[in-house]
Amino acid sequence: MTHAIVRRAAWLIDGVALVVTLALFAAFAPPVIDSAPYNYDESDYMWAAASGFATNYMDLGTMGIPEFSRLGWKAAKHQISGASLSAYIRERNDVLFYRHYHGPVYYAALHAAAPFHNSDEQGTRKAGLVFHALGCLLLYGGVLWLIPGSEGRIAALLFFVIYLFSPTAIESAMAIAPHLVFVFLALLATILTAKWMRTTRTGYWYAAMVASAAATCTLEIGLGLIPALAACCWFERGRLFNGWTLRQWLGFVVRSTAVWAAALLVIWPPALLKLSLMKGCLFMAYLASSRSAAFGGTAFLDGWRLRLLASPVEWLAVAAAMVISIVMFRRRSPASTTPLPMFAFGVVALMAMLRVSTNSPKYTLIYLAPLELFASIMLAYALARLRPRTRYVLLGLICAGGIGASVWRLQPLRSRAEPSGPVSWRLIDFARQERLENVRLLAPQDVVPTLHYYFPKATIRGYRDAAELQSLAECRCYDGALAIAPALRYTAFVPANASAPVAPQ
Repeated sequence: MTHAIVRRAAWLIDGVALVVTLALFAAFAPPVIDSAPYNYDESDYMWAAASGFATNYMDLGTMGIPEFSRLGWKAAKHQISGASLSAYIRERNDVLFYRHYHGPVYYAALHAAAPFHNSDEQGTRKAGLVFHALGCLLLYGGVLWLIPGSEGRIAALLFFVIYLFSPTAIESAMAIAPHLVFVFLALLATILTAKWMRTTRTGYWYAAMVASAAATCTLEIGLGLIPALAACCWFERGRLFNGWTLRQWLGFVVRSTAVWAAALLVIWPPALLKLSLMKGCLFMAYLASSRSAAFGGTAFLDGWRLRLLASPVEWLAVAAAMVISIVMFRRRSPASTTPLPMFAFGVVALMAMLRVSTNSPKYTLIYLAPLELFASIMLAYALARLRPRTRYVLLGLICAGGIGASVWRLQPLRSRAEPSGPVSWRLIDFARQERLENVRLLAPQDVVPTLHYYFPKATIRGYRDAAELQSLAECRCYDGALAIAPALRYTAFVPANASAPVAPQ
């Protein structure tokens, strides 16, 4: 009877903690939401989502492999400029290009969620925060399902608070991008794999294959789950595959591959039928090898200094968990292998993202989130061995530290008198004042996606420098040119049947 009362009291405390945490998040997050126009990536993503479910599901209008290979080869050999390539693909309305060669899962969700909010900039970004909160609740339940007893309760609550208030996750949730959805699916795959490793029920493993395929249909880095989960199989082969013959091993590999491929075909048929997944991998390889600073230009050490300062509590938790896992592994504790899938994928994702030098939170989130789940589980095993009073004091300090660090990090965004202010709309307002909705326009390449989204009837061609602008202006194919620096200015060209065109200086 006493034990039952204690258990009920513990569940009541956890429930209150969840409600309080969600209430704090609901009070904290809204002032952070931006109302600025969609930026470069966001404009492309919103255009793709507006194309509809069928277009995204079947990649309608995308170029075939021969044309893709021909253009890619020219771009790699610098026989065609990036602006020219972008203009050509935008003109043919290639939905895969507008998705930046990612899978369709996020864009289908973005399209489906549109009727539930105002479909404006702030409403769309608010939907990302709502998804983040719902995803945290589902992952909280997943950790409870994975780990029984007090360890599971502590791990679930710790991860819920740290991940919900993670500055990296909050900033990623507000950005219109598929990374947060990808992380949710990837963490789901690792939880299912960990459950299989604990119970040896193969159904959980095949469910993990389905979740891995869904993650790959969101971002191509989901392919990193394959080596990560394969490493878990190899590490635990003595326990999971004890006495297996080579034929049984091969059968397991074939079935796993078949389940993964079948799920991929159901979720995103063109991934295999039109080789869209291969296109995405080749496109990312092209960016990494041929575009200078394609993923940011921050120096390696400076980038890591900024990442550590942005999420100090999370990285300290990961470091502490590493120490705890080494101690538990040396003691041959079975619990030390429970978070192995999360750790393996975090390491694989970290290695894959080393080339990305930008400090954009959405890229950091890909490897930080699985490492946070790994840290929460390892810290829970350590805290569960302490006296109740000490345990909950330390748990409270970690959670309070995570929330406090998030408030400190995001305070500049919360203190804005008005999100972004009217300054962020100057470009759009200026284009409307100049009546550029239907013109043939030359514009800086960095603002082409935004102008294309807000003025879909205009024909917009990007330029990267003054020389390219002058060359394009001489063809007399455009009505005028837009400049944004040092100030916004539109220069109308003289009609082609008159004197030579005049380009802005």
